[in-house]
Amino acid sequence: MGNNNNNNNNNNSLNDENDDINNFGDDNNNRFSISKYNLDEKLENFFIKITNGGRDVYGRPMFFTPMVPKVLYFLLFYLFGTQRPFVPIYFRDIGVKPRILGIILLFPPLISFIFSPIWSGIADSKNAHKLVFLLMTFGTGFCFFLLNFVSSHIVATVVVLANAIFWAPIIPLADSTCYKILGSQFKELYGKQRMYGSIGFCVSAILTGTLINYYGTVNVAWINYPIGSTILFIFTLLFFNTKQISNQFNNLDQQLNNSSSSNKSEQQEEEEEEVDEKDNYNNNNDEKVKDNIIITNYEENQQEEESNNNNNLIEKEKEKKKISFLKGVLILISNPKIAIILFNCIIIATGMSVCNNYLALIITDDRYFNSSTSLVGFASILNVTFEIVFFYFGKQLLMKIGIFKLIILSHCALITRVVAYSILLRLKANGWCIVPIELLHGIVFASCWNSGSSIINANSPPGLEATGQSLFFGVYMGFGTSLGALLGGVLFDAYGPIIMFEFVAAVVSFGLLIFLIAEFLLYSKEALKNKNLKQKEIELEEQQQQQQQQQQNDSNNKIISIKSTSEDIKEEELNLQFNQLLKDELQKNKELIEDEAQYNNLTVNNVNDEIIHSSTLL
Repeated sequence: MGNNNNNNNNNNSLNDENDDINNFGDDNNNRFSISKYNLDEKLENFFIKITNGGRDVYGRPMFFTPMVPKVLYFLLFYLFGTQRPFVPIYFRDIGVKPRILGIILLFPPLISFIFSPIWSGIADSKNAHKLVFLLMTFGTGFCFFLLNFVSSHIVATVVVLANAIFWAPIIPLADSTCYKILGSQFKELYGKQRMYGSIGFCVSAILTGTLINYYGTVNVAWINYPIGSTILFIFTLLFFNTKQISNQFNNLDQQLNNSSSSNKSEQQEEEEEEVDEKDNYNNNNDEKVKDNIIITNYEENQQEEESNNNNNLIEKEKEKKKISFLKGVLILISNPKIAIILFNCIIIATGMSVCNNYLALIITDDRYFNSSTSLVGFASILNVTFEIVFFYFGKQLLMKIGIFKLIILSHCALITRVVAYSILLRLKANGWCIVPIELLHGIVFASCWNSGSSIINANSPPGLEATGQSLFFGVYMGFGTSLGALLGGVLFDAYGPIIMFEFVAAVVSFGLLIFLIAEFLLYSKEALKNKNLKQKEIELEEQQQQQQQQQQNDSNNKIISIKSTSEDIKEEELNLQFNQLLKDELQKNKELIEDEAQYNNLTVNNVNDEIIHSSTLL
């Protein structure tokens, strides 16, 4: 009994060692950080462990994990909330008129539209996402730090334009990184990661607005911004990764299983050490042999895995080199679904840009709402309130409402928002009356961004994920935003904010009509295509049935012909056999006749002999 128990323990320990070796290989293959201490893995594992494995009863990730995209989004939009609402106020304070401000604000989004795909294409082709992210973070923080020492219109404009070059790829790279971390298994949880960007924007806007109101200068924002960018730089350096969170769950499960199995084996060994010391000593040689087998198997498996990984990397690099940047953009635009969502983004971004760039000026202007910068910060909180809700429930909204209805909702909410501004301005209402209207901002942005990002991610070919997200970001934050800044500046300076908002309502209504027509045509085309495909499938099925029937008939004819030939052959064989039997019978009859003739001759001779003999006696 002792020997059997020891053998079982040895087998269990061998299995545990094999599991440890396999897990060690998996950890090496899935390693995603160039950091010496792998702080990114430790961070994710820590939050997975404190949430009881990080999964709910359905196997989905719980609230805390993954942490890297959450922190990235929070810090990124903390920076964005520090500068977006207050850049127009800064230019107004240094004496820039609204028409000139519109021209200045035209170029940063346009620069982002141009440079966002370029930087992201470089990151994709060189597989240098982390390096590009670090350089861009340092550059944007340094640019806004310089604004503390600038009072010239021209120099300030140059600094803001330079910042647009650095800011261009940051959000697309964050989106691409988030989707890679979530993987195909958990990609619907993008909204729950992205909502932390809204929280960061909210915290930054209210903090910056309060500080500006307290100190009486907008330069407070250009101190807050470099501090935030420095924190983002350090976090990116230590924790930036693209490892799928599902692999983290699997590795943690394996570790837990291995630890539990090792604990059980240790307890069993401790209990049996006192009784079976001699047997364990006799089995040491066997364990050494088995250890050598394990080591050799591990080395062979590691070599095979390294060769497979090298081959996969070579193939991926070849595929990336084959697709150039311009060709990748053309491939993305040629997809009708991507083209429609990009058109939608231009319309929505144009209207949102007018509100975002000039609402702060209207709030703080004595001729209109005549309020303080604290209202600007408080309005930013309300801007992101429904953003957080819509991003958190992004999966449910996409599944229950659908992308088509979400896009329509974004158009309708934006139209309602600008019409409400126009009415309040005509009534000369108090500035705080805009508070409930600001809730519509989150509905507009979150609906458009969540649905658009999902469509881009779902329809981007392999290797063009970051390029697709940058194109989406460039069209929304670049082309559409710049167009809105230019139109808003011209209309605000020439006709005032009321006509400006009413013009936006007309443009968005026209865009909604075009979107509905395009969707109807695309749906009709897809329905016709599906109908033709079904008809072709039916025809192919009929042809296959006819072919099968023909083959069945041919096979039946062959069987009949084979049967007929076999019957003829059998009949000939029977005839031959009958003839042979008849011949044999005739031969037998002939022999019998001959025998009878011989017998008759013998009898005749005997009679003659008797007659002769009797005559002689007489």
